[in-house]
Amino acid sequence: MSDTVQTILERAERRSVDLHDPHAFLTALLQQTANDLQLSHLSAWVIPENGPPQQRAACGESRSLEDLQDGLLSAVTGQVTVFSQDDSSEHRFAVSAPVTSRRRLVLTAVRRTAADEPVELAELADVFADLERRRLVDVLETQSLQAAAWEELLIALYGEPDSQSTACVLATDGAVLLPVRRLAVLQRRGSRWQLQATTGVARPDPRSDASRQMTDLVRRTAGEQRHAAPQPPEAHQDRLPDSGGTQVVPLHPSGAWSAADWALVVEWEDGHPQEHDRTDLDRLTAHASAVLAHQDVLTASRPWDRVRQAIRSVGRRRFRTVALFAAAAAVLLAMIPVELRISAAGRLLPVQHHYVFAPDDGTITDLRVDNGQDVSTGDVLCVLSNDDLNVQLETIVGDLAAARARLAAIDALRRSGRSETAEGRLLSAEQAELNVRIASLTEQQEIMTRRHARLTVTAPFSGRIYGERLQQNLTGRPVQRGQLLFEIARPQADWHLELEIPESDVRYVQMALQSGNARPDIRYTLETSPEILRRTQLASLGTAVQISNQGLPVTRATAPVSGSSFRDERPGTGVFARISCGRRALGFVWLRRLIELFQRHVWLGWIVLLMVAVPGGF
Repeated sequence: MSDTVQTILERAERRSVDLHDPHAFLTALLQQTANDLQLSHLSAWVIPENGPPQQRAACGESRSLEDLQDGLLSAVTGQVTVFSQDDSSEHRFAVSAPVTSRRRLVLTAVRRTAADEPVELAELADVFADLERRRLVDVLETQSLQAAAWEELLIALYGEPDSQSTACVLATDGAVLLPVRRLAVLQRRGSRWQLQATTGVARPDPRSDASRQMTDLVRRTAGEQRHAAPQPPEAHQDRLPDSGGTQVVPLHPSGAWSAADWALVVEWEDGHPQEHDRTDLDRLTAHASAVLAHQDVLTASRPWDRVRQAIRSVGRRRFRTVALFAAAAAVLLAMIPVELRISAAGRLLPVQHHYVFAPDDGTITDLRVDNGQDVSTGDVLCVLSNDDLNVQLETIVGDLAAARARLAAIDALRRSGRSETAEGRLLSAEQAELNVRIASLTEQQEIMTRRHARLTVTAPFSGRIYGERLQQNLTGRPVQRGQLLFEIARPQADWHLELEIPESDVRYVQMALQSGNARPDIRYTLETSPEILRRTQLASLGTAVQISNQGLPVTRATAPVSGSSFRDERPGTGVFARISCGRRALGFVWLRRLIELFQRHVWLGWIVLLMVAVPGGF
């Protein structure tokens, strides 16, 4: 960078310190450049790829676009060029610098005194281009932040579970996006309007002066608009009442006060909003209207809200009649007997069902079966290889052969007549030691031989192999002792249900078994054929509590089923069963869970009794 350009930048920076304009440095730089280079006119232009030139700033004598059109077209990047001039005493210069791939900046200068070309303009054009890029980045960042804020607000609006939460989001988060002092959300209750949420107040007081003023304003506005001539919804926002910088907006997709049950009161910060502020308000009210309308529909369909409205409509005078009918219904529920059925989930399994585990550590080198293959008793399922076991067996065999050879040599020495000498007595001691070692090695060899033989896994009985992708999952795979390899079942034989009864319901099954009657009846369906209802009887009930796969305490029970109907089913098919446990009162069957809750938590029962006993408890 040249000294002249450095001086211009430093002076411009000092001049822009006291200015409050966000583009102060650009303006100061133009003025300082014009002064230092003795220019009568200096202007900065931004020329889009497919658009008209846009003047960013100018200083000195005013010039029209037509006067500088030739300079804008003839400007060269990084080179100061002289373009056409009307007066011979006036020298015009232009230089260009790229801002983006589709936008460039052009500096046009006019000098009346005869002098050399201001070559510093080429470097200054790069500076102006960098300032323009920074401005574009600031604009994009501002737009990105605004878009992110709107996205967060819309996510919060559409994610709220009820209308009260939505009103709070509008009053708090909505006020941040709009230049307003306060946003208030009101709801129509019958013929009255009630304040639900407002900016800066956690719980608005309906008796405060501000609340009454907003309520009166909404009531007057709604009344005026309701009696006015009907207008199209798209033109409604342009005719909103504006009183002292306060607007009242109906929150309904149609934009009509006659259908709106919600209203928004907007108090603008500066009294009169800009056009883009009104656009943001229209966007906010459109989304809020859709969310509140949807939540009102959901609220009207909730059972508790319908009950609450019914209680209000009944009134105190008819409460006795309702109570009489409730008492009659309670008597009927207590007198009508129905069958109590306990739900239980389980699996369908063959009675002859066996899991094959790895007998020892090793690697499967030969897999001879696949999923769905029928096998007979003793058929080889797979062969394992264990290098450590082979080494140990070979070591034992070698040690045993060496011990036997030494023992034969000792026998030969003793037969040669050395048994009475000192050497003979040592040979006798060594012979006894070798006999013990040979016996130990022989026993170890038998154990290792049995272990080696178990590496050939065979079928314990005739049946069918079940397993998922056996060839891909087991071929060449190292396994550990006790690892599950195969599942063998005999589908041609009998099947049974293995049910898991929840611990909270097992007492009813126990009472049905202890009653001395026939085995409890079971109605069940398979997950593979839920349309077919089958029946069987309970065979046995477990005596110990176990933990299910879901981590819940259960008691397992079994029930036999006909094997001929399930030959094509897979072992472990899901079952949903209902166990008959005798006849009970209809009210107990319907309200069993609630009765059990009161039995476990006595204090809940006392609370209900107090609510019924105290007058006006509803």
